[in-house]
Amino acid sequence: MENYKEITQLCCKFINEQKWEEAIKLVDKNISRFKSPREKNGVNCLQFYNAFDLAFYQKLNPDEKFNIEDSVELCLLYYKSISLRMLNKWNELENCLNLAFEITYKENPTLNFLLITKLEKEKQFDKVVDLLDKIYPYVWKYTDFCNYLIHKSLCYTYTTHILKSKSMTSWAMEYSKFYATKKNFDLHLSRIAQDSPNGKVIMPSPVDVLKGLKNEKLFPSQNGLQFALKAYLSTIPKKQVNQENAQKYTEAKENFAKMFYQLASITLKEFKPQDTRILDLDEILDPQKYIRTNFEEKGLMPFIDVFDNDYICYDLLEECWCKYNIVEEVKFSRTKNIYVLFQSSVEKEKGNFSEKELIDFVTNNDVVFSKNTINENEIKYYEKIIGLTFGKQLQQYILNYGFLSFGSLEFYGINAVQKEKSDLVVQTNYLHNYFEKTKCLIAFESFGDGFYVLVDEKDNVFEYDNETDKLTNLKIMLNDYILKRFKEKKENDF
Repeated sequence: MENYKEITQLCCKFINEQKWEEAIKLVDKNISRFKSPREKNGVNCLQFYNAFDLAFYQKLNPDEKFNIEDSVELCLLYYKSISLRMLNKWNELENCLNLAFEITYKENPTLNFLLITKLEKEKQFDKVVDLLDKIYPYVWKYTDFCNYLIHKSLCYTYTTHILKSKSMTSWAMEYSKFYATKKNFDLHLSRIAQDSPNGKVIMPSPVDVLKGLKNEKLFPSQNGLQFALKAYLSTIPKKQVNQENAQKYTEAKENFAKMFYQLASITLKEFKPQDTRILDLDEILDPQKYIRTNFEEKGLMPFIDVFDNDYICYDLLEECWCKYNIVEEVKFSRTKNIYVLFQSSVEKEKGNFSEKELIDFVTNNDVVFSKNTINENEIKYYEKIIGLTFGKQLQQYILNYGFLSFGSLEFYGINAVQKEKSDLVVQTNYLHNYFEKTKCLIAFESFGDGFYVLVDEKDNVFEYDNETDKLTNLKIMLNDYILKRFKEKKENDF
C-alpha cells in the first residue's frame, strides 16, 4: 500500500475490530516511509492532528516559532500507542509516546491521556495530577475534557478523603454522559464503595459538588470554551461546500453544544425555577426540526425552554447568554452569566418582572442606548467606586443598554467610553458627598432644580428633593418605573 489514506483506514479498521497486533505490525511496516524532519534551519518541526489543534496551539503560544509538517507520522504513532495500551505493553507504549512527543507539542492532551493510563497503572498519582494540570489549558474538545475529569476523579479515589472522591467522581460521571458509560467508572465506584459505610455509595448532587470543590477546575478553561465556539463558527459558512466540510461542521457544532450543554444543565439543575426545561441534546443540535425555529440564522443556540415562547440561548456572535422569543423574534436579557437569566425567570413567576415588555418598547420605538456597554466583570469595579451593590434589574439595565434615552427623557447609566465619568457614577458620588440621605441610593434620573430619582440595592425606586431633603419611596421597581416613564412620554408626545 502506497497511499497514506489506505494505511490509516486499514489501521482504524484493525483498531475497531480490536486487532491490536495487526495494527502495530501495519504501523511498524510503513512508518519509516513517512518519517518527517525534527527541525529545519534550527527551528523545531511540529505535527498536529488537524487545523483546529494547530490554531489553538498558536492562540496559546503566539510568539513561538515552529515549522508545520504533515501529520502522517504522528497519526500512525497514535494508532500504535492505542494498540499497545490495549495490550498492556506499558514499556513499549512509553517508548512509542516518546517518539510521538518528538514531533508534536508536549502538552498534547490525546497523547498524554495514554501516558496517564500507564502512570495510573503504576499508582503514580502525584505525577498524574501534575500532568493533568499541565495539559488542562490545551483542552478545547469535549471528549478531552471528559477524559481530564475521569482521570482526575480516579486520582481522588486513591489519594483523597472519601467525600472529595465522591464529589469529583459524581461530577465526572454527569459531565461525561455523552461520552463515557458507567463502566468507565467501575474502578472509581468500587474503590469508593470500599471506603463507604456498608459499601453503600450515595453520590452528591451537582450543587453540592460545586460548593465542595470550589477551587477545582470543574469546567474547561475560558480559552478552551471560546475556541470551541470559534471552531464551530468557522465551519458554518463552509458546511454546504462538500462532504468533508459538512462533517467538520457537524463535529464542531456537537463539540461546542456538549461543552455548553454541561454548563447550562449541571450547574443549574438545582437552581432553575419549576417552569423550565433543559432541552435534549437533539433539540439543541437541530432546533429547526424539534422546535421549528431557525435559531442558527439568528446566531443562537438554544439550551433551555423557559416557556411563554422564550428560550435561554447562547448568542454565538455576541458570545453571551440571552433570552429569545420565537414568536416575536426578539433577543433580550443579554448577559455573560446564565444565572441572571434564571433569576429573571423566578422573578417573572412572582409577577414582578417587566423586562421583556421593556425590551419590546426599546425595540419598537426610537429609544437610544449605548453600543459600548461594559461587561459583567466590570460591574463590581463600578460598585466599588460608588460603594453600593447594583440590584439585579439595574445591573441588567447597565449591561444591556448602558443608558436609555427617549426624546427629551434620559436615564443615567454607565458605558465603556465614558467609564468613571459616566453620569450614573458622577451624579451618585455627587449626591453622596453632599446629601446624607442619598448614601444608600444610586442616582438614576434628574428632573432639574435638585429633584432626583434614585434606586436602592434591591431595585426599589425613590424620589429625592435636595432643597427640602425629602426622600419618598415610590413603591415601584426599576423596570416598571422605566416602562411607566416611557409610556407617559409617548402618550404626552402624541
